[in-house]
Amino acid sequence: NAIKFTPSGGRVDVELLAIPEGARLVVTDTGAGIAADEMPHVFERFWRGARAPELRASGSGMGLSIVKSIVDMHGGTINILSAADQGTRVSVDLPRSIAVSSPGGVRV
Repeated sequence: NAIKFTPSGGRVDVELLAIPEGARLVVTDTGAGIAADEMPHVFERFWRGARAPELRASGSGMGLSIVKSIVDMHGGTINILSAADQGTRVSVDLPRSIAVSSPGGVRV
C-alpha cells in the first residue's frame, strides 16, 4: 500500500527496531494519506477508501485486513497514523515469543 499510494518522487521508509517487548516494524510514506473519517474502516475486509479509484488502487481491499489478522495471531499490535495528503505511518509491534498450539500441547 505504501508504494501503491505514494506518487513518483515520493518516499517510503521501512524501519525494524528492537524494543523491550520484542520488535517494531515501521513503514512511513509521503503518499496520499487516509482521511480522518475513513480511518475507522482501514482494517475492514474489502474496504477501499473513497479516493482509491483515482489513486492507482486496483486491489481488493484485503491488504490491511490480512496484515491485522497476522499481527493479531502473533499477539502483536498495529497502529496507523495518517491524514489526507500528508502520508501514512504504520507501526507493528510483535512480542519476542508467543504461545503456539501444536498437536503435542503448547510451546513457547
